[in-house]
Amino acid sequence: MNIAIFIISLAIIVLLHELGHFIAGKYFKVKVEEFGIGFPPRILKLKHKETIYSINSIPLGGFVKFSGEENPNDPQSLESKPAYQRFIIIAVGPLINLVLAIILFSSIYMIPRDAIHGNITINSVVENSPAESAGILPGDIITLINDEKIKTPYQVEYLLNYHQNNYLNWEVARGNENLPIQLKPIYDSTQKKYIAGINLEIVDPYKVSISYNPLQAIQKGTSTMVDFLIMTKNEISSAITGTKPLVVAGPIGMAQAYQELNTQNNFSLKQKILFTINLMAIINLTLAIFNFLPIPALDGGRLFFILIEMIRGGKKISIITERLIHVAGFFTLIMIAIIISWADLMRIFNGESIL
Repeated sequence: MNIAIFIISLAIIVLLHELGHFIAGKYFKVKVEEFGIGFPPRILKLKHKETIYSINSIPLGGFVKFSGEENPNDPQSLESKPAYQRFIIIAVGPLINLVLAIILFSSIYMIPRDAIHGNITINSVVENSPAESAGILPGDIITLINDEKIKTPYQVEYLLNYHQNNYLNWEVARGNENLPIQLKPIYDSTQKKYIAGINLEIVDPYKVSISYNPLQAIQKGTSTMVDFLIMTKNEISSAITGTKPLVVAGPIGMAQAYQELNTQNNFSLKQKILFTINLMAIINLTLAIFNFLPIPALDGGRLFFILIEMIRGGKKISIITERLIHVAGFFTLIMIAIIISWADLMRIFNGESIL
């Protein structure tokens, strides 16, 4: 049941992406030959005016088929339209995913939730760890990390993994003193995360209810989205330098993460809902990024060729050349998808967790 919900959610995300192309195409009077839910073979079709609306047997999104995508002589074809109109028609799809990502990230902050705050105290320090080298002692209370007030252990773990192998400026309370400390976390391959080498406890805990109004939520959601992009950049940088392996997951891996979360007995229903919203926001953001990058066979590749055309004053690259580049890109993407899917399957068969 959980996997079915994930597949339906993923299909809706892709469908909304395609719906953006469809609406923009109709607005600029491009003939849409078919708008499909799912991928062929067809189960059901209905023709209204010039467009076939179909339901297909593979429920993984949808597609839009424009008339004469490579035929500039047909006045209703996509290729016959001015460059700026074609650019808008193609860009609207990933733009919808970007807007959905902001909406979903923001909605997380509008849902009231309880949290336990308190004095985040060092219970113990691991020998030969970054924390010991920095001079942190048991009993120290973490008050600030990079000017952020620390009220939960989660904040500490998040900031360690956000900044990765970069120095962080800590402030700890020791007795009547507030001491500045610089600490550089290390990657622990067993725990698969960056650590400081400390065990934490919450002293004098108290419950708080957290929620934000829509404007605040949009600001927090946008900030979270930017943080995710920075963390992704840091993950890639760490993989290039050999600090930690790059973990890449495709749809199978995402489905595994969703399934693992929903089988956790110590997570409340609200926590599972928040995780699901967060995962869908990440998927939307990832789709937007990949479809804005100049990758052949994706929207970004098509946008790149249109930009070249506009820069050259309307002179297009030959249809054959562009088609060959997109075909080569398509088969490259298929190969990458197969490799990622195989890695996802091996992780599942080996009983490894993705969370």
